[in-house]
Amino acid sequence: MTPQEMDRLIEEHFAMEARADIDGILATCTDDIEHDDVGVPGGPVRGKAAVRAHYEALTRNLQTTGVTPLHPSTGTTARTSWSTR
Repeated sequence: MTPQEMDRLIEEHFAMEARADIDGILATCTDDIEHDDVGVPGGPVRGKAAVRAHYEALTRNLQTTGVTPLHPSTGTTARTSWSTR
């Protein structure tokens, strides 16, 4: 995957996060995903089932108003900032 393809995929992922579309979020992930929300207890979660549970809890407890990329992806990782209320 080129860096440009990765950036497009990440933008799609962010759009799904902003809508709390968990199925859409998971569609942008590989089966062997490792997802780490810094500061969230429990550390990184691994695999789509664990990521689904993570996003279900997250969207149940927070209403997302936006997701903003902090800088371009490296092709393998991305950093973001969430806006919540």
